[in-house]
This record gives sequence, structure tokens and C-alpha cells, in this order.
Amino acid sequence: MHSTREQALRHIEDLASRSQWQGVYRRTMLWDFAAEARMAFQLTFLRPFAVPRMADVLVNTGHITAHPERRAYDTGLLIHEIIADGLDGQRARHAISHMNRAHRSPGVLQEDLAYVLSAFVVVPIRYLTRVGWRPLLPVEIEATVRFYQRLGELMNIHWAPASYQEAADHFDDYEHRMIARSVSGVRLGSDVIAVLRQRMPAPARRLAGPLFASQLADDRVLHALGISGGSPVVRQAVAHAIQAHRVLTARRPAPTGPSFTPGQPAGRIYLHGYQLRDLTKSDL
Repeated sequence: MHSTREQALRHIEDLASRSQWQGVYRRTMLWDFAAEARMAFQLTFLRPFAVPRMADVLVNTGHITAHPERRAYDTGLLIHEIIADGLDGQRARHAISHMNRAHRSPGVLQEDLAYVLSAFVVVPIRYLTRVGWRPLLPVEIEATVRFYQRLGELMNIHWAPASYQEAADHFDDYEHRMIARSVSGVRLGSDVIAVLRQRMPAPARRLAGPLFASQLADDRVLHALGISGGSPVVRQAVAHAIQAHRVLTARRPAPTGPSFTPGQPAGRIYLHGYQLRDLTKSDL
């Protein structure tokens, strides 16, 4: 491991020793695992699509089906805003207020909100454990739990995990009971693949479905969204790419700044950057 990455690990441990849990979470998601975290959050956002009643709510709001690419960027940028600013920051509180308004929609139940909260703990940790360039530190897992405990309080969610294991048990139990194929879920799954194709070079767009399936790696959710499970060739290629990423990342110097800056350009939607109000114009 490059010496600067060893220094970064010591810095994370030092933050934890001073109970700077939001600082630990910020360093993990915006510095050490920046690329992996972006995909992890995307995979988290789509889990509710596989729950019929939640998929129905999302389709009925209209925003996600009318502007799927913008919705994908807006939700991703909002969570990055909150992490970057800290839960007590002005920009973060504005983003959280918007999420609270959006989640007052008819049909949004406390049980579903608790599931989404647990998903933001569990899905990224499982994904980073599977593809990350190094193992997560115990303090990084603890910081994740503490971050979403506090976010749940600010969003008036009546449940919060006391530990990572409790979050994982809650998440797995809910998905075992609730995931199923539905018309709305398949429609949202189609939108996911369409957005992914738009982000890929034209020659590679036919691989959008198999590549997405290899990242999700969950046959139940893929079936619920009407997405093919992918090909063994693509899965093997992705496995080799993950191993190469691990080796190369460990040898590179640690980043000297976070991967995210509030207001930064973001894809085709915000080519020249954005104002926070741009992200909160429509329901999530």
C-alpha cells in the first residue's frame, strides 16, 4: 500500500478516536472509496423499485418516469451534499428538508422509510466489501451506522439501527417479505437501463444490462425489475476489472481532496454546475 494511503488510514482512526464520526464517514465515501461509493449509492437508490407499493408511489409521482436521468443525478447529488456538508450544515439541512417534503406523499409508510434508511447502511457496506480496494475498517462501519441514525432522526423516521447487524437484519427481513415483480417495478427497471445506456459510449451500450446486473449481483431484485441476470463472460470481465482496480488503487497516492465539491458539474444534466435549488425543484 502506498505510504500516503497508510497515512490516510491513520487519519481515519484518529477521527474515530475523537468521535468525529461524520468526518470518518466523509473520508470513507468522498476520499478513500469515492468511485465505489458512487455506484453503491446508485444501487441503494434503486432497491425500492423492486418493492411493488414503493414502485407504484414513485411511478405515480411522475417525475422519475418523465425525467429519469435528472432524477438519478438529483438524488445522487443530494446525498453527496449532505455527506460533504455534514448533517448540521446549512446546505445539508436544506437538502434534508426537501427529502422530508417529498416523503410526505400519500402511500409512503414508516415501514418503507425505515427500510430505505437500513438500505443506505447495508447496501454500500456490502458493495464496498465486495468490490472495494481494501477492507473497510470497523470504525468506518460504525461511522456509517451513526450517520444514518442521525439522518433518520432529522427525517422523523421512527426506527433507527443500533448496530450494523441490526440494520442488516432489518433490511434482509423487509426484502424477504416485500420484494416482488410488478408493472411499476419493471417500468422503473427499464428506465434504469435506459439512463445507464445514455451514460455509456455508443459501442458499449448493448452491454448496459449485463454490466448493471454484475454490479447489482442480486437475482431477486433483477427479476423484480425485469432485468436479465447478465452473461458469465461479462461477470468474469468485471471480476478481473475489480481485482486490477484493487491492486492499482493501493499503489497510487491517496487523494489530496474529496471527490465531490458542492455545485460541481455533473454529467449532461448539469454541465456547468448547479445551484442547490436546482436539485429541489421536483419530488424525489
